[in-house]
Amino acid sequence: MEPVIFKENKFITFVFVFGIAIIATLLYVFMDNIPILILPIAYLISLFIWITSIRTKVIVENGLLRYERLIGGEEVSLKSVKEIVQREEVTFRYKGSKTKTTRTGRSKPTTRRTNDTTLKSIRIGNFRIGESDAMNEEREVKKLIFVIDEAGRTIFKFPANVIRLSERQRFREAIHAHNPNIHVL
Repeated sequence: MEPVIFKENKFITFVFVFGIAIIATLLYVFMDNIPILILPIAYLISLFIWITSIRTKVIVENGLLRYERLIGGEEVSLKSVKEIVQREEVTFRYKGSKTKTTRTGRSKPTTRRTNDTTLKSIRIGNFRIGESDAMNEEREVKKLIFVIDEAGRTIFKFPANVIRLSERQRFREAIHAHNPNIHVL
């Protein structure tokens, strides 16, 4: 059976990379105090982003699901997969702290660190008066696709934008061609 390959949208990446190069060039041309070293650095960063996006792909072939990146990748037999689902992973980063809290789907936070040693707030149980945690945290949301085995453990995960919305049905068909018992997206 021929491999079915899924890649992220190259047009968006191209516009982003081209934008970085154009902005760096315009900054160098119109500003007097920017060194010429900014151009090769911006071009190298653009080239790295472009190569990374070209190498990132998901392949379904011969009963295997493979996720390839620039360096390395993951592979699993579709016989051991129970479901493939899309979830949002929310990460909270607290300002002034290196701790972060990650929530996937509806699960509870894996770590949580509060700093009540300052006099900026008063905490009584779960009730806080004063400066709240929401003011001290940065929220980052990533849409990921999780490959889950029979025991409910995550085998691996990859960014959801690798499989475009227009290709979701083709992805389901490719997975079901090898194992129709898998719940997909």
